[in-house]
Amino acid sequence: MNKVYKNSFNIYRAILIIAAPIFLVAHLLVGLGGHNPELKFTDYLIVGFTIITPILLTIFIKTANDKITIRNTIRIAIMVLIALGIASLFYGLYDSWLLYQDQNFEIGDAIPVAIIIFLIALSSLLLAGLAKNRI
Repeated sequence: MNKVYKNSFNIYRAILIIAAPIFLVAHLLVGLGGHNPELKFTDYLIVGFTIITPILLTIFIKTANDKITIRNTIRIAIMVLIALGIASLFYGLYDSWLLYQDQNFEIGDAIPVAIIIFLIALSSLLLAGLAKNRI
């Protein structure tokens, strides 16, 4: 089971490292198209989350086991960030459920819902691994 936790750790970190540049490039391309949307407070939170969390994950894995207090502090901070991420993913799932309830759905809506469910499962697995201190 420890390998599952370590693999979820590496996959989660890779997804976040890839997500930040994709988000910024997408926003830049929309701006180049002349649409220039304003950055909202939530956009800044998403960018901060996708930058801070992989940095903390990398520091956590590089910190030696003899530095218990620093490692535990970083572990708790990561657990809080991942719990907030899970909450926002559940909100995204609830938002798509509201679209289905109002019958505003399309055929391609299954892909984003599947991605959200995958991220919830991956985040929950990582959170469990961090809570049990198995990473």
